[in-house]
Order: sequence, then C-alpha cells, then structure tokens
Amino acid sequence: MTQDDRPLPETQNDACGSLNPALLETLLAAAPAGVIFLDPELRVIRANAQLAGLSPLDPAEWPGRPLGEVLPQLGPRLEPLLRQALHAGEPLAGVEIGEEPGGQHLVAGLHPLRDKAGAIIGVCAAIQDLTEQRRTAAQLRELADRYHELFVQAQDIVYVLDAAGNLLDMNAAGERITGYTREELLGRPITQLVLPEHLPAMHQMLERKIDGAPVTSYELEIVARDGRRVVLDVNTRLVYRDGRPVEIHGIARDVTSRKHAHETQHFLADVSQALSSSLDDDTILAHIAALAVPRIADFCIVDVVEPDGEVRRAAALHADPDRAPALERLAQRYSPSDRDRVGVPWVLREGQTLFSPSITAEQIAQVAQDAEHLELLQALDPGSAILVAIRLEGQVSGVITLVRTAGKRPYEPADVALAEELARRAGQALANARLYRASRRARLDAERAAQRMARLQVLTAAF
Repeated sequence: MTQDDRPLPETQNDACGSLNPALLETLLAAAPAGVIFLDPELRVIRANAQLAGLSPLDPAEWPGRPLGEVLPQLGPRLEPLLRQALHAGEPLAGVEIGEEPGGQHLVAGLHPLRDKAGAIIGVCAAIQDLTEQRRTAAQLRELADRYHELFVQAQDIVYVLDAAGNLLDMNAAGERITGYTREELLGRPITQLVLPEHLPAMHQMLERKIDGAPVTSYELEIVARDGRRVVLDVNTRLVYRDGRPVEIHGIARDVTSRKHAHETQHFLADVSQALSSSLDDDTILAHIAALAVPRIADFCIVDVVEPDGEVRRAAALHADPDRAPALERLAQRYSPSDRDRVGVPWVLREGQTLFSPSITAEQIAQVAQDAEHLELLQALDPGSAILVAIRLEGQVSGVITLVRTAGKRPYEPADVALAEELARRAGQALANARLYRASRRARLDAERAAQRMARLQVLTAAF
C-alpha cells in the first residue's frame, strides 16, 4: 500500500485540512514545489513526488517516519525552523535552507496546521528548488557587470537619450572627448553640443529611425568644452516600449584626427597639382589663395617681397561675397608696414610662423593704422589666424595669411602644420618656376650666342 492509498489517522486527516482527498492529491501533484505534511513530532504524514530526489527511501516508506530519515540531508536544517513555526504558530516564508551537495539552492515556506478548533496539530513545508533561477540571476549579473565594464571602459562615447533628446547616461569616454562631466550633461538636450549646421542631419536620422530604420549611421560635429570642434561618427538605435519610442541608444567615435588626415591628404594633392600647372609667379600665388579658400580659410592674403625689397600684395580672396569688397579695399589701401611689430612684417623679419588661435577686439584695435583700417578689419571679423613664411632659396620671400572668421572653428596646431606645408610647396613651386625661367634664358642666350658665332664664321669665310 502506498502513502496515497493508506488511510490516515483522524489527526492526520485534520492536519491535511478539510480538502477533498482527490483534490488534495491533484494539488500536491501539480505543485511547483516539494510539499510535505508533518505531525508535531515531525513525522511525515504526506508528501508529494517532487521531494523524491532528496530522499534515499521509496516514497511509499515515508509516512510515519521521522523527517531526518526521509530527508537525511535536508532534515537537520529544516527541523529547527519547523519547530519554530510550531512553537510560534506563525508561518515562515522564503527561508533559505542552504545548498544541497548537488549544487541545489532550496527555499522553504513553513505553515502551522490547525484543527477545526484552531489547535496546532502539525506543520506543512513547501520546498522550492531555485537553482535555475539563481543560476540565471547570476548569469544576468555577470552579463550586466560585463556590459557595465564595456560601457565604462569603452574608448568610444556610449550614451542614452530620452525620446526628447535629453541625456540620460554617458560613459567616461564621453567626459574625456567632450570635456564635460557626466553630471554636467545629465538632463540637458544633446543638441546644445551639436553645431547648428549639423542639427538638420541629426533630426533627419531620427525621422528615419521612426520610419523603421533599425540603426542609423551619420557624421556630425560637436563643440567641446574648450571650444574644439570634434567630428563624431555616430550610430544610434531607437528603443521602443509598448510600441512607443522611449530612448535613443548611441555610440559615437571621435574621428576628428582621421577626417583631418583624410582632408589634408586630398588638399595637399590638389595643391601639388595646381602649383605645378603654371610657371608664372603671379599665377602660382593666385593658386595659393584659391586653394586655401574656403577649404582651410575664410579669407587668404598672399604678400611677396619684390627684388627691390618692397612688399607687394599678390593675392587676396574671401569666401563670402558680401565681405570680399572689404578685403579688396584692405589689400589695396593698406600694405604691410615695416613699423608693424606683428603680422606680415614680423614673419618677414623673423622667418617664423605666427599663430593666433583667438583674435580679440583689442588686438584688432592695436594693429589698425587708422579709423578706416579698423572699420575694414571689424567688417572682416577675424577669429583666428595663421601667418606662414614662403621661403625661396633659403630666404623669406613672402607670407601666406590664413584667417577664419569669428564663430568658425578656430585654428589648432594641426592646422599650423598644414599651413606650413602649403607654404613649403608654394616656395618649391616658385623655385621651380624661377629655375625653369633661368634655364630657358640660359638656353636662349646660348642659342643667340651660337647664332652670332655662326654669322661671324660666315663673314670670316667670305674674306
């Protein structure tokens, strides 16, 4: 006779409650946990098959046996808790009862059993194996730790925006690249960092995501805390909850150096091609200004030293047609003066590069020669400038002035290196042109000398 078929004493029937026996067996069989009923002496009254894996005995042998015999590994840990529930008459829920030798994590819920008069006549224990849940939770924690480490240590900016574009989170790379701390940017619209001319592209990418594009990739420029313009290669995805877009997850890589190197390579290739296309000095000097504007300057002036030592404005070009007349007037009316301690005269004297990353109103006023000069300079609104020397046969023979207007990205050391390379190639082109002209003159002189000699020989032969 099995424990399910064996008739129970009256007290044990009371302990199992007033449920229909068939219904009780159905509930025990379907229970997601192991369930065991015990009398006040902690002898087994009834248990379901879910506990069979924890007992060395056949389930048919369980009724009437002490808990320690039925569950030898688990019993010693359960007994104090069961007696506590019996003594207090209160249930104990979610009690950790340790780890089994096989690595199982068990949790128990203990409930005193009462008869119809309310007297405690036993106790019921529901034992649940949380091994898989614990393992899954541990894996999730490990995964979360791993991704948190990736988030923190990533060299690219990893960020989260809400649907309105306000920053919810940002990693350490974002702090390093933007110059702002995470706390300073939290809750602020990310558009405050983006250059105005890049906002339409950013909004267009958002519309594409809303229209169904899972991931969008685009390039934009932001302004760092120190005023630097940073070029970012951005990949974003829209996160939905309950069918509504709630967050934007993004990764942004700083490609400023790569983009600058790419643009520099193309620019210098164009410089070499353009400067080698002519052997005329004025054409070469005009090419310099045309190459510089607008790619590396908003306006450019090229001054050269003539053989008599005078400085001549050889080229002046502005990217803005509205400001071009002011530059033309400046070039015609105000030539560099030897009395100037800064600007073109200084570069001609010292042969060194003059780098002004930020030009103030006070500096403009100091170099103005008169009221009209000041008015023209203010109209041109210079923000930063680089002046580099053109060298010819080891001597300074000219100056290239590159200027970006206020509000544009100021020049940086990398721009200085590019300007110096432009000047070096300009000097080489001028040297090649002069060498060609000298060679051509020498050849023509030799040809004329040969012709004179031939005529003399003819005359000599006639006599």
